[in-house]
Amino acid sequence: MDSMFAFHLQIRSSQTMIWQAPECLETSRLAEAMQFADRLARACRRTAAASGNATRSWVVEIYDDAHGIAYRSPVMSA
Repeated sequence: MDSMFAFHLQIRSSQTMIWQAPECLETSRLAEAMQFADRLARACRRTAAASGNATRSWVVEIYDDAHGIAYRSPVMSA
């Protein structure tokens, strides 16, 4: 499913916003945005051991201005 809207990327924990990209993703294809989110979640997961599992509640989200959250990639399962 593709969207005509620009996708944004953010990382959230169960308590707070961790990071939000300042620019839109350079794709309007949801499938490409999902692949990027999955890779970012895996990268966050790799740091979990070094950070005492602080990233275990994190989730990488893709959203657009019109429809809200389009995809979630939990770091714990990446």
